[in-house]
Parts: sequence; C-alpha cells; structure tokens
Amino acid sequence: MGLTRFYARWFDGCASVASEAAGTVSAPEICYLTEQESQHCAKVLRMRAGDVIEVTDGEGALYRAVLQQVDVKCCEARIETVLAMADAASGGRPRVRIVMAPTKQTDRMEWFLEKATEMGTDCFGFVRTHRTERDKLPADRMEKILVSAMKQSLQRYKPRLEPLCTWRAFMEAERAAGAPAGAGVALDAEACRAAGRPDSGPLKCIAYCGEQYPRVELAALLRQAQDRLKAGGLTVLIGPEGDFTPEEVAEAVQAGYVPVLLGPNRLRAETAALYAACAAQLAWL
Repeated sequence: MGLTRFYARWFDGCASVASEAAGTVSAPEICYLTEQESQHCAKVLRMRAGDVIEVTDGEGALYRAVLQQVDVKCCEARIETVLAMADAASGGRPRVRIVMAPTKQTDRMEWFLEKATEMGTDCFGFVRTHRTERDKLPADRMEKILVSAMKQSLQRYKPRLEPLCTWRAFMEAERAAGAPAGAGVALDAEACRAAGRPDSGPLKCIAYCGEQYPRVELAALLRQAQDRLKAGGLTVLIGPEGDFTPEEVAEAVQAGYVPVLLGPNRLRAETAALYAACAAQLAWL
C-alpha cells in the first residue's frame, strides 16, 4: 500500500533534495498542510511526527516528506525526495474545461465535480444564464471536493475552479478571446473536419436540446478533432435545467461555439456535464 497523499498550499525555504527522475534538484525545504488536510492527518489518521507521507502542491509537483509537527490547525513536514515535477509541456493551459449553469440542488454539482475531477477534467466554470435558478456557489466546499477527488484519483494537478459569472460577462470574455473563422455558420461534415485543424485556441462546443442549428454528436466531433484538441484543448458549455434560451445559443455560436448534442437521450444538467467530461477524456486516449 502506498503512502498517504496530502495537499499543501504553503512551502518554505529551498534545499537540494534527491529526485527520482533527475538525481539532485532544488526544491522547497518545508511544507505546511492546509487546515482541512491537517485535521485529516491529526484527527482521522492519527499520524505522528516521523511518519512519512506524500505531498502535492496541486500544480504538478509531488514530494515524499517526513512529518515534523502534527497539529489539527497546521501540520509541518520536511521534504526529502522529489517524486515528480510539473510538466513544462502543458504550458498551464487546461486540456478540458467544462462550463455549466449551476443546478438548483448543490449536491448535483458537487457530485459532478467529484466524478469529473477523478476523470481528469482540468477546469470548471459556472455561468448564470437567463434560466439559472441559483446565483451563489459554495466555493469553499467545492474546493474541498476538488482536493479530495484529486488525492483519491492519485493526481498531481488540482483543477481550476472559476468563479460564478453572469452570461454577459462570460460572453464578453469569450468574444475578447476571439472567435475562429467560420463562427456562426451551419455545422456540416466540412465544418466538422475544419474543427479538427490545429488552432491557437480551444475547440469550443455548446450542448443544448433545441434544433436551432444543425448539431453534431460531441463524441463524433472529438474523434475528428485530435489535432485541434492537442493544440488548444476543449471547452464545453452546458446549460441549466430548462436549457439555454435561443438568444443565448445564437450568441454562443457567434462567439465561436460549435452546436453539439450528447447522445439520443435527454439528460439532466449534471449528467450532460459528466457526459461531456467522459467524451473529452476518451478523445485524449
């Protein structure tokens, strides 16, 4: 059985430590677990000074460390070995970003966050649409769910959680990012092939139930878009209970979003978001 893994947000000092991949490297000397992690370490696992643990910073680094001080408020550990470092090739840009309208029941969003994080989704965004019934999010609790799911699935990267924003603010940001050539045209086989061309930005899709525009099945589109995905990643926009309004769909398409459908069945909002996360991860295999 492997070492227990913890999440640390604060690091101090600098030392030359052993690296399993590169001999000796420079790394932080001391790390401090978050209060949530410290409580788990001290009260649940009842660990003691001298115990060996794994620590990740949520940004790709993974260390083997020895507990120096165990306290329910803040556990301190000395880093002994670098097990892995952040992947410089990633460039810090998320591969898979799911943006959804908050569901009326928070437990449905929390379920989605947990499962999609375990699958490897890099970024979550939330947007308040015309039919959204919730205008606040339990951000602190959501962050805790992301940390727990990251550790459970033995990942080194904690997904980014974007703050809830209005539809207008979201669209302004998307327009500022630039819509690709051909945005707003009907989606046909040629447009589907075009979506697979390399591009500096992400492939952007909007899933909705209406027939305002021709739609392509998301999984089929992603199978043809391998080069585009590798070059810029993927953003999928999921609507609220009641779906997007026709005006919102039109605005998204003009901002460069490709209309997609998620299989033949009508899905709940959180199920649709998880479907998109699954399709995205399968496209990366």
